[in-house]
Amino acid sequence: MAVNFFEELVKTYFQTRGFFTIENVPYQIPTTSKIDPKYAHGSSDIDILAVHLTKKSNKIYAVSCKGHPDGIKIDHAINAISTGGNVHDRDARKAFRELAFGEWGGAFKGAVHQRTGSANFVHVTACTKFSGDPLKWTLNEQFQKNLKGNALELLTLKTIWDHLSNADNKLLHQNPTVRHVMGMFNVA
Repeated sequence: MAVNFFEELVKTYFQTRGFFTIENVPYQIPTTSKIDPKYAHGSSDIDILAVHLTKKSNKIYAVSCKGHPDGIKIDHAINAISTGGNVHDRDARKAFRELAFGEWGGAFKGAVHQRTGSANFVHVTACTKFSGDPLKWTLNEQFQKNLKGNALELLTLKTIWDHLSNADNKLLHQNPTVRHVMGMFNVA
């Protein structure tokens, strides 16, 4: 089985912050959906669902991992999602389907609810990096509408790496993939 190093780093980032994680949560839209058949077929998955179970807050993050080395160019990606263009040689509406279509956003929300009992969550786009104004992404009205009012955040590899390389995080050694990646950087 191939290892997605970026998803492993993101998962470990949430785990070292006290979250329980579920990976690859499947979802799909109803076959009766009225959207273009090009975008209606198949299933998708929430890369990581992170739930923090405390008495003060039941915080839920639903994470979509985009580990492309070039990151996300916010203006370009938003335009491509709106117009059916490409991001990293892939149809942006397929790559970001829960942000592009209300039907997919509703199915995404339903998958979160089915696993957690809550319809309230923060949609996190985890990416290697981004360029542009992050508020254009996190406050995008169409994205929020398609996610049925749930908030959006961006999470970068730098933020993840800074957290994971902090010596106070004892859980790092429980993930062999992260331990291996960190070992390679320590040698370099």
